[in-house]
Amino acid sequence: MIFFVPDLAKYRDRTRGVYFDLEELAPGPVTFTQDAVVAAIRTMDADAAGYAGKYAAWQQRFNAHDDGHSAERVIERLFGLPKLPSAE
Repeated sequence: MIFFVPDLAKYRDRTRGVYFDLEELAPGPVTFTQDAVVAAIRTMDADAAGYAGKYAAWQQRFNAHDDGHSAERVIERLFGLPKLPSAE
């Protein structure tokens, strides 16, 4: 994940504030310019292992209940359709 947040300081310090420190918790580079985004894209494969721990922590914090079936549950809830047999 690459975070492009050119207005982070303004948003954090003068607008609304934030609930957590993105620069500390981000599971990937936090960039502020387009050039930095391009540089991060060029090195993302090599950098991925260095962010593995932060990525796992991010997943646990923000996606702990993600099981890959949320869209299926939404359709079931909205339309009351029966579950399809699993292909597994």
